[in-house]
Amino acid sequence: MSRNTPVLGTAALQNPATQRLNITKSTCTDFSVFKDVMREYRRLDDTITMRMNRNGALFRDSARTSGSRTSASSSYATSNDDSEACLYFWKQLVANWKARSEIIDYCVEVLDTRLEEKERSLNSLVDQARARGAGPNLFEPKMPDEDRWRGPTNEFYRANSSSSPLPSVPATQNDQSSLSTRELQDIERRRREKETDVRASLYEERVKKDLMNNEKTVEAIVRRRSYEAFRSRCKFFEPPTPDPWWDRVTSDRQSRT
Repeated sequence: MSRNTPVLGTAALQNPATQRLNITKSTCTDFSVFKDVMREYRRLDDTITMRMNRNGALFRDSARTSGSRTSASSSYATSNDDSEACLYFWKQLVANWKARSEIIDYCVEVLDTRLEEKERSLNSLVDQARARGAGPNLFEPKMPDEDRWRGPTNEFYRANSSSSPLPSVPATQNDQSSLSTRELQDIERRRREKETDVRASLYEERVKKDLMNNEKTVEAIVRRRSYEAFRSRCKFFEPPTPDPWWDRVTSDRQSRT
């Protein structure tokens, strides 16, 4: 059979319902990729009726070929086969629910971290602006040294020749203003560009986080739908051991009735 040929029938039922995917931070930040991942993990839920039909048939066929039954035990054996089929399918269903829940929680954490980093970056720019009394600057302006020598003064030409070092002349207020204005204008321009980029990125991260939080609501709806389909085929099923997922979906269902 070709690698690209889909697996059908009994083989499809025996194969894992969901391909295990590698989830990274980039999966969370690219929402289209994230949706593709969730779509893959929801294949079992989307085809639950068909899979449960095949699952039940597989268990009955397996029991039928394992040995002959008397008519007296046939009814009991069929009921037992159905219970085993329900338990087997329930475990598959819960494994998928758990995997999706872990993915969503992981991505929410990733987006929270990115959001906090960008908020800190923006707050840092705003704090710099308040400290300077202007717009937040990305770089400190290069101010000239006040005691830097600026050339001979009039006093030098009036004085007699001397071998002593030339005196330093402080820059005037006008000189400082003239030199710093051009630099500050350029710095302010770059600062505004940086702030615009940060704000745009921050908005994008907030949108992603909202979409990710919405996935929790979507997930609850998918679980409830799958649970109802499962109960329609396994009306008397209950997990043999305490199961938090069973308690969760049953309590959600009861709260809505």
